[in-house]
Amino acid sequence: MDPHIPYTPPGLNKIEQDKANILYEKVLKNIQGKCKINAQETKELFELYDKECTYMDTQIIQFIDANPDCLFLITSDHGEMFNETHSFSHGPYYHGMTMQLGHIPFIVYKKGITPKIVFDYHNSVDIAPTILDLFGLPSRFGYGRSVKEDIQL
Repeated sequence: MDPHIPYTPPGLNKIEQDKANILYEKVLKNIQGKCKINAQETKELFELYDKECTYMDTQIIQFIDANPDCLFLITSDHGEMFNETHSFSHGPYYHGMTMQLGHIPFIVYKKGITPKIVFDYHNSVDIAPTILDLFGLPSRFGYGRSVKEDIQL
């Protein structure tokens, strides 16, 4: 599951699903400059997105609990926008790269690792070098860097 527009989290009833679809159509028209999305609709979009994230979180927790001996690297390819820069969705082709699009989680989890938040900028290109570093293998990629030191494994 990937929280992604159209925001249609599991468990929506027919009326909620129809409303989510209408909001999605409005976002598409907004991106094209054909309509505005008001504050209430922005709130509803964010609530649907939040429900998708909550559902995804529960699925990830269940998967982790079922695989207690594994190391997990969890990240995203981009963030979402809810009118912070007068735009919605996430395509940089609509409004350029913004902090909302580039600020993504990069979670490394293994049972027994002390939780720590690192506010440095990381990217999905850091995943491969991190995995190679964790196994003591040299990174031959020209992109990204290992975050092993940041997470102190």
